[in-house]
Amino acid sequence: MSSHPIPVVRMILKKDDMILILKRTNTSHRTGCWNLPGGKVDFGNSLEEACLRELKEETNLNAVSYRFINYQDTLPVENAKKHYLNLYFEIDFTGKILLNEESSEYKWISPEEIPHYDLVFGNKEFLQAYMLK
Repeated sequence: MSSHPIPVVRMILKKDDMILILKRTNTSHRTGCWNLPGGKVDFGNSLEEACLRELKEETNLNAVSYRFINYQDTLPVENAKKHYLNLYFEIDFTGKILLNEESSEYKWISPEEIPHYDLVFGNKEFLQAYMLK
């Protein structure tokens, strides 16, 4: 168990008022759950570098611009003993989606569909609050 919070970038990509989510193939939570694209910030990388790298690795998309939205503490719980600090960004992008081995499929969902998906890593709670703005 880490004794410090782990910084993670989470990216909100929109297309026609729909949001991109990825279905996980491997997760500490359970296989088949969904999340926003993103990942850990590597030592020595800026948040921008982390966004660019993670977006390219997970979706093959290129970030054209990014804007910080807000953060979310995901505190340790019984079945997940890590403390993540999720840093959320809106991303403008180009390219065609090509998933890596971390995800089995992707979907563009409307804000109304968010409650119907098993979104992990605090993504569901954040998206529901974000979409109410």
